[in-house]
Amino acid sequence: MQKINQSNQAIKYATNELSTWSSTVVDPSPSIGIPTVNGTSIDLDSNMHAYIAYSANNGGLALLKYATDKNGFWEYESIDSGGHYPSIKIDENGFAHIADGDWLYSLRYITNSSGVWNVTELDQGGPYYVEYVSIARDNDGYLHVSYYSSTDLRYATNESGNWELATVDSQDETGWATSIAVDAFGFCHISYYEQTNNSLKYATNKSGTWVNTYVDQVGAYTWLATNTSIAVDDYGFIHISYYDAALKDLKYATNMTGSWTKTRIDTIGDVGLYSSLALDNNGYVHVSYSGEDALWYAVFPKGYTKDEK
Repeated sequence: MQKINQSNQAIKYATNELSTWSSTVVDPSPSIGIPTVNGTSIDLDSNMHAYIAYSANNGGLALLKYATDKNGFWEYESIDSGGHYPSIKIDENGFAHIADGDWLYSLRYITNSSGVWNVTELDQGGPYYVEYVSIARDNDGYLHVSYYSSTDLRYATNESGNWELATVDSQDETGWATSIAVDAFGFCHISYYEQTNNSLKYATNKSGTWVNTYVDQVGAYTWLATNTSIAVDDYGFIHISYYDAALKDLKYATNMTGSWTKTRIDTIGDVGLYSSLALDNNGYVHVSYSGEDALWYAVFPKGYTKDEK
């Protein structure tokens, strides 16, 4: 594990592309009035330019913002009011596709693919907030979104040409801290928390219908447990990073052995909040996460490399 940065009230970007970690201030004052940033999401284009969607407060009102370094320096702008838990994907033309919730209880889709920002309301959830939004893009360019709405785990996609909605899991109070990934065949994989049973769960539609599985008990749920993060490798195996509220640890789960195996990655202090997981070309796991007032990064060489398979 490696500590990257400690900072207060700024959007920052960290990279190790020059072999050592360096961090840059992207937006020095993302919030106005109330100093709170509520969710960030990042994606890269084919030229390794970075694009970030993030939410902030403007005098107590939610605000969706966007930043990129595609022109060689960081530029940022406000897109719309109502930003809450945004998630971003970049297409092959460099256009952004963002899904987020807002304080009016709706799921929204935001894109600049026409040259200007357009906002579309997809699901008027209610009576509770739409939260914990995650977006993925498949090999054909279709979008897949998981989100929490009115005590359920919900899903939206435009793969038919129009946006369609579905309930994935409605057992008890479920669907917080969702993360979605799409495999090479276009099937979806979602990690999330079920609050009622204090559990990490996994859902997939690879059988043609949604199937939900319990993965781990994570202790009494806390809103600080945002979020889970999921990735699917080239062989279809699942990798999830998440926070165990009972142990206050960063944990990792995979089904590479045919059943779910759980591992504690970092156990020093209260660590593992807001984790984000990615796989490299060798199948190694990379996780960023928060803990002990710092941003941390872990490389987890668990499992295989492609040369070993």
